[in-house]
Amino acid sequence: MHRSYVVVGATLAVIIAAGGLGIAVATASTRTDETRERDRHRPARWFEIKISRNISYDHIDGVDPKLLSLDIYTSRRAKRNPARPVVAMIHGGGWRRGDKANRPMWQFKAPHFVGNGFVYVSINYRLSSKPDDPKHPAHVRDVAKALAWLSDHVAEYGGDPDRMFVMGHSAGAHLAALVSTDHRRLKEEGKDLSIIKGTICLDTAASDIPRHVNELGADPVIRRLYGNAFGTSFAAWRDASPRHHVAPGKHIPPMLLFHTGRRMEGRRLLRELTDALCESGTPAQAIHAIDKDHAGINTCIGQPDDRYTHLIMQFLDSPRDAGSLRLAPADNRSQ
Repeated sequence: MHRSYVVVGATLAVIIAAGGLGIAVATASTRTDETRERDRHRPARWFEIKISRNISYDHIDGVDPKLLSLDIYTSRRAKRNPARPVVAMIHGGGWRRGDKANRPMWQFKAPHFVGNGFVYVSINYRLSSKPDDPKHPAHVRDVAKALAWLSDHVAEYGGDPDRMFVMGHSAGAHLAALVSTDHRRLKEEGKDLSIIKGTICLDTAASDIPRHVNELGADPVIRRLYGNAFGTSFAAWRDASPRHHVAPGKHIPPMLLFHTGRRMEGRRLLRELTDALCESGTPAQAIHAIDKDHAGINTCIGQPDDRYTHLIMQFLDSPRDAGSLRLAPADNRSQ
């Protein structure tokens, strides 16, 4: 006599045979790899997300408190789960405008990251909108203060301070790279670069400002943006350039850097930054998002079936493997 019982899902197979009992435990799931991957990238629904707005990370007399604040998006079930990794997003806007609550900052990103087991944070910082507004290094110092605050307090919101990643778009991508390479800024807050586990930069050409201005011929609009944000001295431009802070032994976090379309200056500068990072021992890769423009690379992140989002998720899983990640083909929709 031979009887077989199969419980599908675990999968547990119990085989009872004449003369003895054999138990075999199989770990294969009935779901296909494709189904598991789709489930992995399923966004949270908004009623599942708790939003804590305008949390102050610093106070400076005379400065609008909103500029020194951040928003935190968490799962309403987060307290029942282990602490979640953190993605801190820095908005763009030429260092003179933009806000953590602008639609591209949360529309797709918050549901995606929260739905995939992260705490998602959107950061504000002081802007250089008027001639008498603060310039560099005010912006990166604010970002460092925000990250230091998160390192100390994100656990109160279900986040894991030991698994914190930084992402930014445009000017925010510049600040993400700068705070991740210029160790002085976090040191001023009693922290070091080790609190950042990985950095994602979405399309900036400000990785080497002196080279962009003096050698690659930045156009007048970009020159004005740089002058407004950083001043006009070579020393200030150099100090504000992530490329000039890259050096071995600094424990710079792994980086994934995106450049878009036909922005050739950005492509060249980000690839030079990537080469410098790799030569210094930091895992890094530059990705050409050829089918996206400057705004598009920001708005696509978090959208279903987006291949750049898929690559970012691989990076967040294994940042030390940044250099070996591969972008899915444009017609691939299996992610």
